Amino acid sequence: MTSNFVNIDERHVKHNLYFLRQLVFEATDSCNLKCKYCGYSDLYHGYDEREGKKLSFAKAKQIIDLLISMWGEVYSPGANYPVVVSFYGGEPLMNMPFIIDGDFGLYPPTFFGEKTFFN
Repeated sequence: MTSNFVNIDERHVKHNLYFLRQLVFEATDSCNLKCKYCGYSDLYHGYDEREGKKLSFAKAKQIIDLLISMWGEVYSPGANYPVVVSFYGGEPLMNMPFIIDGDFGLYPPTFFGEKTFFN
């Protein structure tokens, strides 16, 4: 029987980080609704329970700084393409300090490449 799984090693991880196109931050797992289509809904009772956690900008800054450092190590053609930074969560707007007060402005608009988009 042939396996459809691929062994992932450090080289694969680094390659994918060098050519990153979208960075998604789970701003919070809090939510103010119980949408049936959501992965946290009653359909998944007992699975990935919400704990009211909120991501701090200090934690997000760790991955941003790692990516900037990696991209500075070697020329990365992938860094010349736009990158989308997205905010996800239970309801990401329940962690507005992370989104609005986070120091994303501390990085130039081109820190991920030619352009960075937020959604």
